[in-house]
Amino acid sequence: MSSDAKMILIVVGSTNPVKISAVEVAFRTILPREKIKVIGAKVPSNVSEMPMSRDETIQGALNRAKNAMKTQKNADLSVGIEGGLEHHQLTRWVLRAWVVILEKKTMIPYFGSTVGMWLPDSLIQYMKTQQVDLATAIHQILGIKNVGRTTGVYGLLSNLLVDRKKAFIDALHAAAWPLYNRRLKNQLEKLTKE
Repeated sequence: MSSDAKMILIVVGSTNPVKISAVEVAFRTILPREKIKVIGAKVPSNVSEMPMSRDETIQGALNRAKNAMKTQKNADLSVGIEGGLEHHQLTRWVLRAWVVILEKKTMIPYFGSTVGMWLPDSLIQYMKTQQVDLATAIHQILGIKNVGRTTGVYGLLSNLLVDRKKAFIDALHAAAWPLYNRRLKNQLEKLTKE
């Protein structure tokens, strides 16, 4: 992508302002000389409201990126961001978001994730018993509405030491390295062709 190229259109598979803003900030640092435009699109993840495994969360992010690309025929890139829970033997339940970036010309997905944050079993049990997602559980238990559109559970539990938007930005930077470091990507891909 060169500085004399047309404007790069990035469509995010969400209308959540935190996610859209994170994509804009991330890509302004990834592609500092490019003109970019970031828009949100309300698309389905085609997974459960609260994914309960790493694979389901990744699939939700991938589905959002694919579905977002379909909404804008002239999009250059699409991004899916999906938060979910992962169960681990040692840590039990961890909250983590996964990011998928699709480049229109290749449709190869690039993946990244946020830091993980431990959640107590009692909270997960409440969600299962009440059949609600994490944001709804937080609202019902603590009276905090729309936590997912503001600080997120990361910010809430960490007293804002973990910034949700920055976590998304870091995950986007990690996922996008093949876009901003193409020389290294090409060098590494040659290893399998030799």
